[in-house]
Amino acid sequence: MDFEAVKKSGGSHGSTIINKTLYVGLLNGSVVTYNLTTGKKSEPIAVGKKFCDAVVGPDGNIYLEDMADGHVYIFDPKGLKTVDKMPVVGGAAVCGIAWTKNLKKAYVSDMPQGKVFVIDWKTKKTIKEITDPEMTFLHQLRMTNDGKQVWVTAANEFDPGLKPGTHKSQIIVIDTKTDKIVEHIVLPDTLRTHDVKFSPDGKTALISGRDYANKDGSIGIMDVKTRKIVKTVSI
Repeated sequence: MDFEAVKKSGGSHGSTIINKTLYVGLLNGSVVTYNLTTGKKSEPIAVGKKFCDAVVGPDGNIYLEDMADGHVYIFDPKGLKTVDKMPVVGGAAVCGIAWTKNLKKAYVSDMPQGKVFVIDWKTKKTIKEITDPEMTFLHQLRMTNDGKQVWVTAANEFDPGLKPGTHKSQIIVIDTKTDKIVEHIVLPDTLRTHDVKFSPDGKTALISGRDYANKDGSIGIMDVKTRKIVKTVSI
């Protein structure tokens, strides 16, 4: 894919794979599909305004978090169309979503407000806002494999009011039983984290981020048990 062409059309920002198809959310609110077998790419499909992440939901639809209007857009990957959109009450620029295993609750991160919204998934109503002095600018979040914790990527590039950031990049760990923050995993300054994913056995976390010092992107490979980054790979 031609980088300059992609950048002009909005830039890719969050993707997910279903079977052999890659679904990509763009910064202009469109969705593009890419067949991993044939290499065929679709024309952009207009969906929202400015996407941050693309997550497969419990119903098989793709949930795209919008940084422009605080909504989560729900996209049918089979019909290739928007089937619903959900406002996150109090949300300004939402960036990630994850569900508990019993589907009782969902968690949505808000980038500039540095908040995590807890949503009753049955009513789609916000039931709690989780805040912390060390969450000033957030990106995506991920549920651990056992469903007991949500890991929130707090790159903290900015302080409240979009002032220059003064806080360390870190992973904020939320207990899904109490909806309280139980841990701050501080990361190196060269890993301003944007996303985290877990290996199938849950023992390893892949943490993607920006390295502003070296003008690079990087993946930190973390031992989940020790919380230590065992390797960093430049991308």
